[in-house]
Amino acid sequence: MDALVSILGAVVAESGRILCGCVYPNFSSLVEFQSNFDALGKETRILIDLKNGVKELVESEERNGKVPTTQVKKWLSEAEEIEVGVNLIQAVKVVEQIPGPSIEGQTTASRNLGRILDLLEDDGVRSIGIWGMGGVGNTTLVKNLNNRLESTSLAQPFSLVLWVTVSKDMDLKSAQSQIARRLNLPIEYDVQRMAIRLSQRLKMEKKFLLILDDIWERIDLDDVAT
Repeated sequence: MDALVSILGAVVAESGRILCGCVYPNFSSLVEFQSNFDALGKETRILIDLKNGVKELVESEERNGKVPTTQVKKWLSEAEEIEVGVNLIQAVKVVEQIPGPSIEGQTTASRNLGRILDLLEDDGVRSIGIWGMGGVGNTTLVKNLNNRLESTSLAQPFSLVLWVTVSKDMDLKSAQSQIARRLNLPIEYDVQRMAIRLSQRLKMEKKFLLILDDIWERIDLDDVAT
């Protein structure tokens, strides 16, 4: 039993180490992050197979009247926590579908969408503003942009696309919370701490697109996520 606990402990420790490497990598090295992410998937699959085998063994022993040791129970609990953590990391899709009417067949809107897509491919463009009177279709256009990126997610240059609805009564915490939920991050109620957490997480991305819808006044992105 001691040998089994030792082996199980080593597997959990290695999986946990790689998990931490993915969540808190050296942000200057995207290659290292990707390597850690790939290794995490491999180690997690090994861990899940081993966990399932141990659970079957424990259940078999329990049917024979034996009780698993505290160490084995702790290992199973830690293994399940790691599995949940990995699932949260891997659950973040590149683009989320935003329901809305299509602009197919609308000449002007389709032309504007094409211009925006061209600008997104220009590395010299850091931000794009889409504005006009309320009710002229700005939000519909941006929703179609978001959904077009979803349909071409394997070819488009962004590793992550984030949609945030700002609204007239600007609420910084609300904007931060929308981003945090999209990234499966716990929400900090201190604005500065949340900004730091978001900044650390977004630095993991190769290149991300932040879409801010329904803006009525200037937003300082340094307060949101940097």
